[in-house]
Amino acid sequence: MSGLLLGGCKATNYTDTACSGFLGCSATETIGLSDAGTKITQPTAMTGRPAAAGTVNAIVKGAGCGKPLPAGVMPTVPGTPKGYTQYTVMGTGATLAATIPAKAGPRTFWVRVPADYDPNKAYRIVYIGQGCGGYGIANTNTLQLYSEKQGGTEQAIYVALDIPADNANMDCYDNRDGPSSQEWEAFQLIHEFVNERYCVDEDRIYVAGYSTGGWLSNMWGCYFAGDGQTPWNGVVPASRAGNAADAGRSEGGTSGASGSGGAASDGGGSEAGAAMGDAAAPFVPAPGARKFAPQFHIRGQAAVTGGEPPNNPPCNGPVAAIWLHDAGDAGNPISGNQAALARVLKMNGCVGSPTAPWHPEIASLKDVCVQYTACPLDYPVVFCTTNGLGHADDHERAIPAFDLFFNQLNPL
Repeated sequence: MSGLLLGGCKATNYTDTACSGFLGCSATETIGLSDAGTKITQPTAMTGRPAAAGTVNAIVKGAGCGKPLPAGVMPTVPGTPKGYTQYTVMGTGATLAATIPAKAGPRTFWVRVPADYDPNKAYRIVYIGQGCGGYGIANTNTLQLYSEKQGGTEQAIYVALDIPADNANMDCYDNRDGPSSQEWEAFQLIHEFVNERYCVDEDRIYVAGYSTGGWLSNMWGCYFAGDGQTPWNGVVPASRAGNAADAGRSEGGTSGASGSGGAASDGGGSEAGAAMGDAAAPFVPAPGARKFAPQFHIRGQAAVTGGEPPNNPPCNGPVAAIWLHDAGDAGNPISGNQAALARVLKMNGCVGSPTAPWHPEIASLKDVCVQYTACPLDYPVVFCTTNGLGHADDHERAIPAFDLFFNQLNPL
């Protein structure tokens, strides 16, 4: 079991894009190239998300909306990692179990916005975890979900998460310690920081990752799902009712009050001492609210390989989820994400759901991905099983698949 929980992997340098935009071109961790495959083309209509006439997505603007970009933000160059600005928040060592002094200290991360960023437009935000190995390099070692050439989108805020430098789990995220993990506090500190400075749609918070980043996705998609103000009662919210086979839907947004900034400092290339917004009233958690970030909720999780920690704390509600996992992955056996799948189906109220092919019109997803059709429209569940890739990051498939999945929830 200990081997599975490491989430071990080799860091990938995503600045090499020789295969960008092609399906079937094998630029994996070793960046060994073969003949390019089929050029990615995305359908204009997304299957699995029928919309009733006149319905719109709810937009829940965070505290950073209406504010100018922080001073020192790096200019974004579309299609490249250029534009990521590194920041630092200071962890206190607080966990769900106890305060652990050894886990106190800086956590670094990178924020990237669209080149045409509008401070009055609330953007989808995606937290992205890397594979094990390498510190302070998440800007170039996470999936290039912003790359439209590879099937992603520039129209989102991306936060690339650095590996914690305290070596709590060797050179991976702290995904073995369950309630004693520092990652619960990390999400609160990082998201409060970003939410105060950038225009975030608080109902469109996602987490994605590869390998140990996939473990992190399963952790945050469990604890930070649903409504953090009240313990989950096992009932999917009525405003999110319906399933993937329905011909219509009712869209209801859930709002989260803006939180105050955590203990934070700005790192290299970032703003210096940005003032916190004072327009919003201080957030006061309700009695019984979860300990960390009760005012926020993760709407969806996405992962390539990874696994489900057996010692996760109780989960807090339904979540949209997509996994890509190779049946022959020796680094993180597929059984780990199959356990995560079972957890999400239970949370979403669709255990025993029938399945149907998910986007079979796309060659790379045909015969690979299935959607659980009885799950709520706003909490779809997709599982993709590949063969012959082992522990590769499968970014040629993952980037367009994740963008399609997020668009199923809120088209851009």
